[in-house]
Amino acid sequence: MDRKTTINISYPKPAVQKRTTWIPPIQGLVKLNVDASLYSGGSTFNISMVIRNERGRFIKGKNLCFEESVSVMEVEARGVQEAIDWIKEMGLQQVDIECDSELVVKAFQYETHYYLEIGHYGLL
Repeated sequence: MDRKTTINISYPKPAVQKRTTWIPPIQGLVKLNVDASLYSGGSTFNISMVIRNERGRFIKGKNLCFEESVSVMEVEARGVQEAIDWIKEMGLQQVDIECDSELVVKAFQYETHYYLEIGHYGLL
């Protein structure tokens, strides 16, 4: 019997404090933090991913580098898509994904296909 994969995607809410702290997933889930960076000139970008358990213990990490001309929004969306693909590849069942872009998160959560820069991405 196939188990359904549950993926929750979120972004960090603005905090009153300036200090950033990692927020663990609920017990029994793992959390995948994904961050994307675009290098000067816009022709190279990097996607970094880290998976931790509810105690913050490192499980696995992955770093990808691409040579493509893309916008910041496309890089963020590509990061989430790469995270989803990696989760499926590893066969993980219960995962929280966190990225920096509220717009990208909402596009994936609501399977929105009309955002100008990220229209071809969808959750699953």
